[in-house]
Amino acid sequence: MVRLGLIVGTGAADAPGDALTLDTPRGAVEVRYHHDVARNIERFVVSRHARPRRPSHRVNHAANVLALQACRLDAVFALHTVGAIDSTLSPGTLVVPHDLLDLNAPAAHASLFDDEVVHVDFTQPFCPHARAALVAAGARDGGTYAMTRGPRLESAAEIRALAVLGATLVGQTAGPEATLAREAGLHYASLCLVVNAAAGTSPAPLAARDLRSVAASAHDDASAIITKAAALLPHDMTCACAEAATRGRLA
Repeated sequence: MVRLGLIVGTGAADAPGDALTLDTPRGAVEVRYHHDVARNIERFVVSRHARPRRPSHRVNHAANVLALQACRLDAVFALHTVGAIDSTLSPGTLVVPHDLLDLNAPAAHASLFDDEVVHVDFTQPFCPHARAALVAAGARDGGTYAMTRGPRLESAAEIRALAVLGATLVGQTAGPEATLAREAGLHYASLCLVVNAAAGTSPAPLAARDLRSVAASAHDDASAIITKAAALLPHDMTCACAEAATRGRLA
């Protein structure tokens, strides 16, 4: 039996199953639970933006992560809609980033540890085992996700600067989410769905409605990869994700 956490966002269909409300120190979170008997998977699904929908700069990432931590999961897959800085990534492509670039001001960051000093290792922002499972399931391997504040989309100059720094994808939610997941000891990886060419890389203006449409159309492909990846997760995780907070505490 695999206990799989999912964080879904823009364009994702409502998850099947029973709605459970979990209270956390950072707020209440609705988690939809579904036991897929045929595939031997228990799914615990959190809608990143909650209901009523919160914009990206108001997402309660800490509560979402703490709710999933309480579910005692084997791994967490997070679905992100992103813009492509890399021109070889067309809309509809599913990518598993291997690195993260988050240069936002400190106010944009979050931590589960407000009253003690904990420096978690973030050399690999995403769990290598969870990443490998998503790649083996058919997603494109590798990319650097650049985190921007939102909710506005990026300027062409910002995208040019991020490209110089090595970013290939741009989005507004993976930065704090990956950080908090590491602090919580979760085996977390991102599955990025490209919904548009980033600002300045295409002559067409960006419309939020179009981005949502692309995300919805690729839902079945993303679901298939996630289901296949769940079966490919190793029974023994040899990475350091689960012990990150313990190792990060100052003596």
